[in-house]
Amino acid sequence: MALLANTVILNRSTPGLKTDCETLLGRFQDTDSVRFEVFSNLWKQMKFSTIFYGKGGQMEKNKFANEALATASHYFFPPYTFQIRVGALYLLYGLYNSQLSHPKQKIRIALSAWEDVAKFQLDRKST
Repeated sequence: MALLANTVILNRSTPGLKTDCETLLGRFQDTDSVRFEVFSNLWKQMKFSTIFYGKGGQMEKNKFANEALATASHYFFPPYTFQIRVGALYLLYGLYNSQLSHPKQKIRIALSAWEDVAKFQLDRKST
């Protein structure tokens, strides 16, 4: 699995979150597809939306949602392949819409990384 070779360890506190994201993205990579339907089927098979279940109070839900979104956004940027980056975008979409936080926690992207987002969009248009 090429995904794991480029992984940078994130300083997060929830055990298994990074592993779960990598497993989902690795399975998506194995499909050799960038179609949302393929990703969505994997998401459902893994019951990934249940990742937010079992969190106690609102503060804990907010903290975990922020952590999950930050973990997923890591894979949206280089040096990851186009397919992994597409999968990360789908993962961010799924996590954002599945979170149990009120108000929903935002996907935070640094202004310095915005150039990578623009390049990704151009890459998408050329495929």
